[in-house]
Amino acid sequence: MGEWRSRYDSSAAMGVPAHISVLVPFIPPDQLTPEVELYLQALSLDEAAFDFQLTEVRRWPLVVYLAPEPRERFSSLIRAVVNVFPGYPPYGGIHEEVIPHLTVAECEREGACDDPDAVLVEVERAIAGVVPIEAHAREVWLMTGDGRWTLRRVFLFGG
Repeated sequence: MGEWRSRYDSSAAMGVPAHISVLVPFIPPDQLTPEVELYLQALSLDEAAFDFQLTEVRRWPLVVYLAPEPRERFSSLIRAVVNVFPGYPPYGGIHEEVIPHLTVAECEREGACDDPDAVLVEVERAIAGVVPIEAHAREVWLMTGDGRWTLRRVFLFGG
């Protein structure tokens, strides 16, 4: 899966590991305060670590992604953060429904893929044999960046 992300997920090239986003975009790095980080820490303390699986390969028109189960645990976490920071809707508010996902390949950017449909079909076929993937969610990362992303802070679930 890493090979596909490095080739076809622009966030991988910017230093972002495979992930399920909680809230993007978020507060600009120069506006992050200790109080914001305290709110994020408090939210993470309310969450318990949990097991999940990446169960299915799915596709939007120009994106191949893995779907997590239980989906509701991620949706609940997203809602909790948005409730505290309502000025930062997920994906800038462009989607009516936020679907937790792990992007493997995207051909949305101009020139990202020579033949988007062929690339995404190839990726779907290649990763279909690796699911389900067992995983354990135990923390949320606060990453910041403008071009290249770096880890700013880790918030452990339940402390």
